[in-house]
Amino acid sequence: MLCVSGKFVVYKTRILPIGLAGRHKTPSVRVNLKREYSSSFIQKGVLDYLTLEEEDMEIIETGKKKNALIVSVKGRMDVLSAPEFEKKIGEWIEEGELNFVIDFSGLVFISSAGLRSLLITAKKLEAKKGRLALSSPKDVVKKVFEISGFYSLIPTYESVEAALEQI
Repeated sequence: MLCVSGKFVVYKTRILPIGLAGRHKTPSVRVNLKREYSSSFIQKGVLDYLTLEEEDMEIIETGKKKNALIVSVKGRMDVLSAPEFEKKIGEWIEEGELNFVIDFSGLVFISSAGLRSLLITAKKLEAKKGRLALSSPKDVVKKVFEISGFYSLIPTYESVEAALEQI
């Protein structure tokens, strides 16, 4: 799909020309309208990871092992869903949970808002002598962690089991 202007916007699982995307009346379009790319990016395959199906973020408690609550996060952690993550983890902290392993094997995207939520959570836990470990990030999330220097801030492991051994 090529547009005369050469500008596109990623909306849900489709790439739409900017003019067409602007006609959608959903809150997520405002966020997505900032994701303009030239057609050369599409031809080079740069947009492959951005056209993944946008899913609502799911936060699932998957159990407790070695005094740590294991939480699986799936979908996208962005400006719209990061507050939900902060709220849910905050509720568990208020209930007395102090050690968390966050399983990111189902996370397909994380924005700076998601990174901010993780940092806020880590600081809350540190103040209460708790610990936060991240596990199993996928390729796109790994790249964001590498570029942002996030690996030096919160311990991240290849698997939930490896994270549990260190917590």
